[in-house]
Amino acid sequence: MQDSRLPTVVIAEELALFRDGLAALCELSGRARVLATAADGDEALRQIESLSPDVALLDFSLSRLHCLELANRITESSPVRCVIMGMRDDRKTIIEVLRSGAQGYFLKTGTAAQFFDCLGQVLEGGVY
Repeated sequence: MQDSRLPTVVIAEELALFRDGLAALCELSGRARVLATAADGDEALRQIESLSPDVALLDFSLSRLHCLELANRITESSPVRCVIMGMRDDRKTIIEVLRSGAQGYFLKTGTAAQFFDCLGQVLEGGVY
C-alpha cells in the first residue's frame, strides 16, 4: 500500500533508462511517490496539469516544450514546485533556470543523497 503522505512527483526525462531509474529510486527509497513519467515537455505538461504533483522533475533537454517554458507555465498557474535536472553547471544556465520559476536545479552527476536533499529543500519552500 502506498503512503499518501509521501510527496508526489512527475518525472519528465527523454532518456528512458534515466527516467525509469529515477522513478525506481524515488519509489524504492520510500521518499517520494511517482504519479507519472513523461518523455517530452508536452506530455509532461498534460500529466502535471491533470495530476497536480507536489514536484515536477524536468530534464533540461526536453523536446516539444522546453523545460524553461514548461517551468514558467507550471509555476504561474499552480502550486507545483519544479526541479530542473541537467548536465550543465555554468552560472548562466542556473540563472536561466531560476528565472523560469523553477525552485531547483539538480546536476545529473549528483548522488542519490544530493538528489533527496534537493527534493527536500524544494518541498520545504526553499531553492536548491
